[in-house]
Order: sequence, then C-alpha cells, then structure tokens
Amino acid sequence: MLQSKDRKMLEDSGYVTGKKTVRIRFDQEVPAAVIQQLLQAQAEMNAAEGNDETKER
Repeated sequence: MLQSKDRKMLEDSGYVTGKKTVRIRFDQEVPAAVIQQLLQAQAEMNAAEGNDETKER
C-alpha cells in the first residue's frame, strides 16, 4: 500500500496513484528510483511482519 507521503510525492510529480498503484502515461518517464525505494520499503515491512512470500500458506 502506498504511504500518504509517497502518494503525495508521486502526485506532485504528475503521476496518478491508487491504493496500491501508480499510473504512468506513455509520455511520462518511469520513476524507476522511486519505485525501487517503494518496493524496498514494502519488502522490509513484509519481512518485519513475517509475510515472507517463501513461507507456506
């Protein structure tokens, strides 16, 4: 889920966001560094909560 500070930063840069999405138009540059940071933060939160994808469900 996007945090409010991340959502605001992306929206201020012209991207449309949803609860868990970032909409990138064809004429926009992909914010790769920002997406990488968001994914890393989410992975760290998942690991802290024990939501590792390698666990059996």
